[in-house]
Amino acid sequence: MTADPAAARSTGPSTGPAADPVSGPTGTARPYTTPIRTADWDTGGEPFRIVPEPPPAVTGPGLTVAERRTVAIAIAIAIADAGAQWTRALLCGEPRGHADNVPGHVHARGVAVATSCGALTVDIAFGGAMYAVLPVDRLGLGLRVRPEDVTALIAAGREIRDALNAVRAAEHPDDARLSGVYGTVFTEEAAAPVELPDGTRRLHHCNVTVFADGQVDRSPCGSGTAARVALLADAGELRLGGELRHESVVSSVFRARIERPTTVHGRPAVVPAVTGTAYATGTGRFTVDPDDALVPGFVLR
Repeated sequence: MTADPAAARSTGPSTGPAADPVSGPTGTARPYTTPIRTADWDTGGEPFRIVPEPPPAVTGPGLTVAERRTVAIAIAIAIADAGAQWTRALLCGEPRGHADNVPGHVHARGVAVATSCGALTVDIAFGGAMYAVLPVDRLGLGLRVRPEDVTALIAAGREIRDALNAVRAAEHPDDARLSGVYGTVFTEEAAAPVELPDGTRRLHHCNVTVFADGQVDRSPCGSGTAARVALLADAGELRLGGELRHESVVSSVFRARIERPTTVHGRPAVVPAVTGTAYATGTGRFTVDPDDALVPGFVLR
């Protein structure tokens, strides 16, 4: 099954190109002496920092969401607008930000992957990003979806992702920019399914999503939830009218359902709808001291 449309992904912070600590990258005096306004939000426990007035390179007129994603990735590897990269490093890098902040179609089932836990099988699904999905008990380590097991799950999730990407197990059929396993979703049934009078089901699952460079999503993960909807629909466990209550490792909840069936690349597909709640946590006004040698910021892991 496939989710449509695709959601955009974000990448982790980067220290970016060399920058003059007073004026920013070469030839750019403003806006680096101008305060940068931000709005911070909490979505299911996952922090987001929004820049209401972003650099024009990211929000150029006529750009689609997919094209903005391409620009953002280019900025992350320092091949695009230096001013936008400098702003990103300033807000996402330490000490103003943190490396852990971030942040469906069924691509394949029963994919074998060799790990230090032994031979495992995973399903690979797309919900805006490619995810390897497996029940947490398949690791055979007594791990659960709970905060005290997060460190071990990070290690396992990264190992699974790296092994799959080494053999190019997740090539997107339409857009090479979306190829590669982005994260690993460890799932667990939180409660038995509830059979509804109309014959549909209400499911209650929880998960730990390990993504990017070993970050753990504090929320149930929007694109990961969309991938779960695709897998559950493909298995016949979730149908039109049913609902998935998807819980994170910190007990926040997204609710997901099938919006409508469709087809993608000639295969049966679904358009998932994911609902959650975001809360404003604050606003910021970030400034740069001309004498600060650590500008624009750094990442220490």
